[in-house]
Amino acid sequence: MKAARLNAPGEPLVIEEIPVPAVHPDGVVVRVLSSHMMSYTDEVFSGGEGRLPTPTPYTPGLSAVGLVEEVGDDVIGLAKGDFVFCNPHVVDAAPDRDPEMILIGWFGLTPGAGPLLDKWKNGSFAEFAGYPATCVTRIDPSLKDRHAALAHLNILTVAYGALQKGGWQPGCSLVVNGVTGNIGASTALLALALGARKVVGLGRDREVLAQLARIDPRIECVALSGDTGTDLEALLQMEPRADLCVDASAAPDSSSTEVALGGLKYGGCAVWVGGVGTSIPVSYASVLIRELKIVGSYMYDTDCPLQLVRMIESGVLDLSLIDTHAYPLEKINDAISQAPHCKGISSVVIQP
Repeated sequence: MKAARLNAPGEPLVIEEIPVPAVHPDGVVVRVLSSHMMSYTDEVFSGGEGRLPTPTPYTPGLSAVGLVEEVGDDVIGLAKGDFVFCNPHVVDAAPDRDPEMILIGWFGLTPGAGPLLDKWKNGSFAEFAGYPATCVTRIDPSLKDRHAALAHLNILTVAYGALQKGGWQPGCSLVVNGVTGNIGASTALLALALGARKVVGLGRDREVLAQLARIDPRIECVALSGDTGTDLEALLQMEPRADLCVDASAAPDSSSTEVALGGLKYGGCAVWVGGVGTSIPVSYASVLIRELKIVGSYMYDTDCPLQLVRMIESGVLDLSLIDTHAYPLEKINDAISQAPHCKGISSVVIQP
């Protein structure tokens, strides 16, 4: 099969012919139709991102939408030809220790994740990819021609995980910091589908903010100035009592995160899912007296992909809003260059 290979950190990917992955007893092999590419992909391949790098050479790529090609002997409930979404979050948990975790085709998330990386090293930027059966969700085959848009589940799952950890309920008001990024914009879309009363987006890219505000009258946006006091005043004029804040910012400073925290009502919850590049100054007294909750959310629960797939199948979640830029496998380095420019609800997808 053809696969994009990273032979050394910092080098361009090379298309090579390698064997189709062998199926593990607890896994499946999938023929990849579409695979989403993260905006910061180049940072991962240069060695500048990740806790436990995947040893090179390897085939990168996180999630996949595709067709089951082969099923392991220990797998029940999946069959050859099934149309599926494969998520990359592999967890090895035991009652007496913290779980070990990896992202397939990306990196390890915990210090002891080496054995998981050895087993599930290669990812989805290839014609075929292997996944544990626990990471595979069936999709109604009537949606097969929408596999490019469905690849955005790679981002939607992370956004949904953040909303779940924040205790989302229909009728909530939500602040999304970093709404102009893929995760932030996806969080806003999901909140609307889940019955949000109002979504206030914080960001710096005025063009993307305007695009998001046109989607639904429940979305209002604040173009951040960098002055915490001014930006908080603008937020409070739009929504003085937000139930929940999802912080998807990747800013090098903490000012927008401080603004988002300041917009929460008494008892509100802030969920951090982004990549802010500094420590966040938090007032102990303010958190105490206002009884705020601050929650970290790196990934999502195992039932999250299925819930999203059901929302898509029922029409509650409309993927037609996603602006998808599809690249063939042979143009993967061009796709890597394009990925950082895809903001908001635009998305780069590899189609082997």
